[in-house]
Amino acid sequence: RDNDLYVAENHRIVVFRNATHPSLNGATPEQVAELPGGGGHSTRTILWTSDGRLLATAGSTCNICNESEPRRASAMRFNADGSGLEIFARGLRNTVGIAVHPVTGEIWGTDNGGDGLGNDQPPEEINILRAGRDYGWPRCYGDGARYPGFGGDCSSTTPPELGMQAHSAPLGIGFYTGEMFPARYRNDAFVAFHG
Repeated sequence: RDNDLYVAENHRIVVFRNATHPSLNGATPEQVAELPGGGGHSTRTILWTSDGRLLATAGSTCNICNESEPRRASAMRFNADGSGLEIFARGLRNTVGIAVHPVTGEIWGTDNGGDGLGNDQPPEEINILRAGRDYGWPRCYGDGARYPGFGGDCSSTTPPELGMQAHSAPLGIGFYTGEMFPARYRNDAFVAFHG
């Protein structure tokens, strides 16, 4: 952001100020915000939203379980200085890929479903993340299906924009805004899978 480099680590977000120098070797980062560390799904993803706030995701600590830490399996939103933490969206088992749509400003995210339900369930998801929404995990997935062993109402959860092949592990998402591909690709989402 500007000349500052923001980095999401497992347990925090740091910034290297004025990162225009060819080498950051030996630079001391400043901590911007604390994130829930440890546990499963240890990677963290951050992005700047169209309103100038910082969004960070932290996946669940487990496959399918009730989380005791509300910042896990969620998208958190902060002010630019790291203050004002709020849970922006929840019920996201492991949303690694997030991107801002270049026209609408919406936040899109890939989400990896739970394991152990067979080769074809649950579908992986692409969600449009909206403030205050619950995307279902660990109770629900897809268009209101229930994970085994979890009760509760799935009618209030937000279904995905798109379901994809189970266990394909979509990790990265980005919107095409270039000139090289045909015009029909402009503003389309490209998704990278684990493989």
